[in-house]
Amino acid sequence: NAIYKTPMVTSEDLSDDRWKEKVYSYEGTPRGLDLDVAANMLYWVDDSNAAIYRGSGDGTGSDDFEAVVTGLMEMKDVKLTFDAETGECDRMFISTTFSNSIYTCSCDGDDITEFI
Repeated sequence: NAIYKTPMVTSEDLSDDRWKEKVYSYEGTPRGLDLDVAANMLYWVDDSNAAIYRGSGDGTGSDDFEAVVTGLMEMKDVKLTFDAETGECDRMFISTTFSNSIYTCSCDGDDITEFI
C-alpha cells in the first residue's frame, strides 16, 4: 500500500498515474491524514497496524517515518491543531470506531486522553 501526492491545482486530467508521486510505500492500510505545513510533516492513520505514523511531508527519506501513537483500535482519522502565535503543531485529534471516541494527545503522541 502507498500514499501518493498529486498537484493541488491543474487543468490536466488527473485520472492516469503520470500525476501520482509516491510519498510512502509500506505494509499497512493508510487512511485519514493531515499535514503540518510549517514542519513539513505528514501524519496518517494506519488501522491495520493500529498506529499513527509521522514522516516528511514531501516523502524525502521515505523509509524514515515513525509511529507516534500505537494501540488504539479502529482508528479512522487524525486532525491537527496549531498554536495561533507560533504556528507549531499543538494537538492531534484521533477518531476511532472501536469505542466511538475521539482521543487527543500532543503532536509527539504524548499524554493521550479520551476527549469525547
